[in-house]
Amino acid sequence: MDFHDVQVYLSLQLPLEMLARIEKCLPSLMPAMVEFIASVETEAYIASYAHQDARIQFLQSAAHYYNQKLGELLEQSRPKCRPLDEALYIHAKTLEVRHYAGFKTVLSSLEFQRPDLPRLDVVGIREARAQWLDEIDYGNTVESFRNIAEAFFDRPVNNAQVKNATQLARHVLKHYLWITEGVPFAIRLPIPFVKMFAAVMYALQLGNDPAAHNHIPHIFGLGQAPKSIVTAIEGEVNERHEEFEHIIVDAVDWYRAALLNSLPLQRAILEMRDVIEQGVGRLCEVNDLDVMEKALAMMVRAPTAKEWGGLKDLGTLHAPCSVELGASAFLIRR
Repeated sequence: MDFHDVQVYLSLQLPLEMLARIEKCLPSLMPAMVEFIASVETEAYIASYAHQDARIQFLQSAAHYYNQKLGELLEQSRPKCRPLDEALYIHAKTLEVRHYAGFKTVLSSLEFQRPDLPRLDVVGIREARAQWLDEIDYGNTVESFRNIAEAFFDRPVNNAQVKNATQLARHVLKHYLWITEGVPFAIRLPIPFVKMFAAVMYALQLGNDPAAHNHIPHIFGLGQAPKSIVTAIEGEVNERHEEFEHIIVDAVDWYRAALLNSLPLQRAILEMRDVIEQGVGRLCEVNDLDVMEKALAMMVRAPTAKEWGGLKDLGTLHAPCSVELGASAFLIRR
């Protein structure tokens, strides 16, 4: 008897009214959470008129607001003596959300996923032409990677290290583009250069961090777990467990934001996502259908910036200075 058979058996033991409540709520939690997070990001963008500092503050206010709301729901949950079949069925139906939230929480805390990086604005990188994957280790490209990597990580980086990173970055991009473009052949099309650049920076950091080679990610339901983060990246796209793919997307977007001098904004976006994902995950852990129904009701309603609170004084904005790094084809603004 497999997991699906167990769920079918448990569902047949439930009163029809309870089964209807569960089926109306729990299968909708994950898609509702994903759509709600995207709606919060959109609302922050619209409310800020695309002003980066204001957008950051809206996202921070949203994170604080939903952390409070989800915390209140958690406090409302009460241990209940439920029939065993009902408790087990609710548990089975929330496994996806709980595993997704828990997996992302563990991996996002690893240093190579969201490292502290200097504020850089690589002039010209937005305008650079899209490149084919095979151009990733061309001579001039490798030299650009090396120069900016030294500024990023504040350590010497040689061309051999960069070329090794470009090989891993090929695998990173395979995962990244599968999720962001939604088609398996995206890797065979020209790739925006800033995304390629970010993938190489991520691969360089993975190559320099022992945890990337030693940490074994637990992927629920995967028959044979990969031996490390790096071996998992070198493997095939995991269509069954997209939470791992989203971890790669988050990391590449983190390095991309650092290249474009928008890391504070990316940090605010990810921290807002963390609050909602972890908050919903904790609600699922208590196995209380009542509070999960309230969480779903909150997430199907369109978010509004007015309920998050007002903005603080943005102060005076200062443009960064420009610095040229060696023979690199780009300028770096600090």
